[in-house]
Amino acid sequence: MKLLLQHAAKRGGELQLSGEQGALILGEIRRMESTIQGLLDFSRTPVLHRVSHDLRTTVQRSMNLVEGRLVQSGIRLEVQMGEEPLLVHADSEQLNQVFVNLLLNAAEAMSAGGLVTVRLTGSEDCSVARVEILDTGPGISPEIQGRLFEPFATTKERGTGLGLAICRRIVRDHAGQIQADNRPDGGALFRVELPLADSLCGL
Repeated sequence: MKLLLQHAAKRGGELQLSGEQGALILGEIRRMESTIQGLLDFSRTPVLHRVSHDLRTTVQRSMNLVEGRLVQSGIRLEVQMGEEPLLVHADSEQLNQVFVNLLLNAAEAMSAGGLVTVRLTGSEDCSVARVEILDTGPGISPEIQGRLFEPFATTKERGTGLGLAICRRIVRDHAGQIQADNRPDGGALFRVELPLADSLCGL
């Protein structure tokens, strides 16, 4: 992009671009906007608006938001959840950001279709709600696995490396945990655990 603009400057500021060059510049501008927005999101201290709600509703909303994109990529989306509410005292918008990010990451890991499974469970002692997102992609690269949630850690050619760092901060702000690992049968597993506000467990 810089070379194109420098070339235009040498010609007296007259900028004439082919369709391909224009698309290239537009793509770079969007990438920079995404990077700047990511930096702003990461540096900003979020104000949490916590309310008690059923975590299943938030996860279902996140799935609805990304389902169309997954279908276009030939990726199937399955969910496994019980009928019992998983009540958490949390900011549903912030958690939605986490789950959408994890779902899109799973989809991007599978270039030729595949399966994303979302599994919601409660711990046996009724203290924790657990959301697991599993994919059938290549798994997590060993070169990045140990620093996956650190800022700017990415193997994506055009990624900012801030998405998972923001996810970790949001989960920690909710007194929860987020983990990632490779599945024995292939693919990656991301697990988010959040404290339950209340439960019908054992009733």
